[in-house]
Amino acid sequence: MPGVYGCFGCSSEEESHLQKEFSKPWGKCEQLKFRGGIIGGHAFPKKTALHNIKENIIFALDGEIAIYRMAEKFTTINCKELFDISSGILNEGKFLKGNMVVVDKALGLCQIVSEWTGTFPLYYAQINQKFFFCSRQKPIAQVLGLSPDYIGILEYFRNDYMYAGRTFFNGLRRLLPGQTLSFNQLTGDLKVKESSRFWAPGENKINSDNFVEVFRDKLEDSLNRCFGSDLHIALMMSGGWDSRLLLGGLLHLINPAKVEAYVYGDIRSREIKLVKKICQSAKVNCFVDNYGPEILNTTLLQEGFNRSELIRFPYWYHAGRRLANEGVDCVTAGVYGEVLGGHYGSTMWLSGWRKIFSVGSQMLKKSISSVDIKRHFRLNGLKQPYYLKSTLWNNIGNLTHAMNEDLENSVQRLIDRGITSPEILIEAFIAEHRGSQYINSQILSCRASLDISLPFCDNDLLDISGQIPMIEKTQNILTCELLRGIAPDLLHYPTVATLVPAYFPMIFQEASRAFRVLLEDAQYYLTRATAGRIKAPSWSWLNNEILRSNPALKVMLEDLRCGFWEREALSNAIKTPEKFEGGLYTLNNLLSRFLKIYSVDLMLR
Repeated sequence: MPGVYGCFGCSSEEESHLQKEFSKPWGKCEQLKFRGGIIGGHAFPKKTALHNIKENIIFALDGEIAIYRMAEKFTTINCKELFDISSGILNEGKFLKGNMVVVDKALGLCQIVSEWTGTFPLYYAQINQKFFFCSRQKPIAQVLGLSPDYIGILEYFRNDYMYAGRTFFNGLRRLLPGQTLSFNQLTGDLKVKESSRFWAPGENKINSDNFVEVFRDKLEDSLNRCFGSDLHIALMMSGGWDSRLLLGGLLHLINPAKVEAYVYGDIRSREIKLVKKICQSAKVNCFVDNYGPEILNTTLLQEGFNRSELIRFPYWYHAGRRLANEGVDCVTAGVYGEVLGGHYGSTMWLSGWRKIFSVGSQMLKKSISSVDIKRHFRLNGLKQPYYLKSTLWNNIGNLTHAMNEDLENSVQRLIDRGITSPEILIEAFIAEHRGSQYINSQILSCRASLDISLPFCDNDLLDISGQIPMIEKTQNILTCELLRGIAPDLLHYPTVATLVPAYFPMIFQEASRAFRVLLEDAQYYLTRATAGRIKAPSWSWLNNEILRSNPALKVMLEDLRCGFWEREALSNAIKTPEKFEGGLYTLNNLLSRFLKIYSVDLMLR
């Protein structure tokens, strides 16, 4: 994965060590050395991560493909339109979807800005007057010999993300969405300030009556900024709403011959058949990839981890490799479209029938603004995971208190932004944690092999999406209206979650969703009751039943090196997964568990 790194006030040995650790996946990288420090980076061919402006200014970029295309423009205009580092102002602009690092060699100043979704990770550490930053955690941890942060690790196991800037290591922090970090090399002062205004109340609020028209224009602007006419683009396609809206927008901008839809998984599934029909109607080539357990090969997982520190979504890493080999320039996905679709509300904490009933109440315009916000965020007790030894669990200390403190800090950060509505606070919290750290890591996994683009992470689009009350957009009500104007033909097909065409009123779509859940549950339990003799139809692309007879999980278990894993329990989970993992698709849940465990093990080696 492309990225940046640097250190200030460090020894030559530490500089060389950081450069070596960062460069391992690639063999070499760009680097500039100056008095008191170094700065380096990596970008894919025909792009560069480092740029000089005048004599004393260096800036480094790490982000989506558009930021590299615009980098040359940055160097030719008056740099104060972008930043005035001496006054402490760094104006990242609407174009920035990534991280920017600016160094003034003469003043000994460094500023790092993270775009407002925080999708592209950047980590930093300060020890006395030494300062380190990097797009990956492990290089800094290796240089400084940092110890594991078990609270952060357990937050990751519990949520798939961490709170309040925690990482896998003590003394290492993650720059949060919209934060700007300033480091003064001469004094050793390090300051972090907030710049994001997402979900915050403001004066320029739009009227919901003309939301569709405004959003359509902003989507076109975002797509124009993201893509060049010469790019060969792949869209990670699914049977849901977000990729469908993105496909409709792309077809207004780009020749369909330049767009390729990619879908992976069980080719017998209803979802993949649905995607193929949608692509056929849009005259877009559909690349169907029927992957198998080979994507769980530990050598491939380690290669993906070394490049991106992400293996939770091996199918996305596999997709990036395949698409790069096919000559694709850039891959895109509908990530963060969940905000427009109204998915990041209080129903996110629910599942099954409870979620269906809750969504129904929202659609009937019942307010959720009176929800007790603390009930959603505070933890009342944690149970020891079956895969961790008691010797580790019992020595962590007051884990519940530590996590609640992190949670309170995370929520307070949003309140300090001016967000007071519980409904909006929940959406902002989920988006900046689950969305940025977990969901968006899907497309970042592709970035181990090729560039990416994130149209729905555009500042203007997200700002508008966050202004709309949850009851006005829940379950993709507005996404449907946008598609009705942009690409109405794409509404003739149901989503994977429903059984009626997408143009049907939402109340009928949700009713069909309830019927589908009932049918799917019945088929699942019938399959279990007959020990698999009666096969349940495959609704979703995700089908890992082959892992019951394939040794992939066992090989992963045998490769674990950390001493705190409860290996016997993990071995038993492979043999009898239903006793350890719940849910409709037990093997999918078990695979997810093992990938998280293997991620932590690789990180701490």
